Amino acid sequence: MELIDRQALIEHLKIHCDGCGEALHCAYDAPNLDAVPVVKCKDCIYYEKGKSYEPYCNHPTHGIPYPNDNDFCSYGERKDGDK
Repeated sequence: MELIDRQALIEHLKIHCDGCGEALHCAYDAPNLDAVPVVKCKDCIYYEKGKSYEPYCNHPTHGIPYPNDNDFCSYGERKDGDK
């Protein structure tokens, strides 16, 4: 699945399709996708390595021992501040 930024698509259509009235109308009227970006454990602020270098989740209420780097959960917050 690919997610497309609606405003970027509209700007692209305006520039490359000479306005494309019908295409612009469709872009404006297309339904929104109800989705959020996934935060994998390895990219989460709560992901840490223990003394033996084993990974663990340090979330105050949800912490799980030994998460896989590619696991994810609904509590994830990216290290760079994005959710």
